[in-house]
Amino acid sequence: NTAEEKIYCNEMLILPYFHGVSSGKTRNADDVFGEGKISYLKSVASESDILSENYLSMKYYTYEEFADTIVAYRESVVISKENPLEVISVVERDEAGYVKEIQIGSTLFTGDEFMECCGLNSPNFQIDDFDGGVRIIVKGNGHGLGLSLYGAKIMAESGASYKEILLYYYNGVEIVK
Repeated sequence: NTAEEKIYCNEMLILPYFHGVSSGKTRNADDVFGEGKISYLKSVASESDILSENYLSMKYYTYEEFADTIVAYRESVVISKENPLEVISVVERDEAGYVKEIQIGSTLFTGDEFMECCGLNSPNFQIDDFDGGVRIIVKGNGHGLGLSLYGAKIMAESGASYKEILLYYYNGVEIVK
């Protein structure tokens, strides 16, 4: 019975972040929240996630639809409806491949903001020109922090206990009754 068990890190209860499917590796909280804010969320391999039916997704926009979507999210962005990709570049990715920052014209978005703006499944994406429009290919489902539900399911099916799974995805924690 796990009803009375709690997970602690440095004598404080953890906030057990989880997501549906990672990109094959979970994110390090230092890359999302800043250095040392949440020490138990370190990047770990979750390679079985690539087998999930929710691992890859894709969005396609005409140039005009894409530009309109960006401006609807943040009115101050200046972006061409004829070739919006000319003013877009990924500035930085974290070690798991998730976009930390993306530049659109003179405006900087976090990967999470861009994910929200475009209705993407994850901030792990790549953007390219495809067939006269904008194609965004997305890996994973969710923010990528903490426990991957799909990865945990595969670990459990392979015989791992719930404690082994929790201790794998949450670094340096203890489970206390």
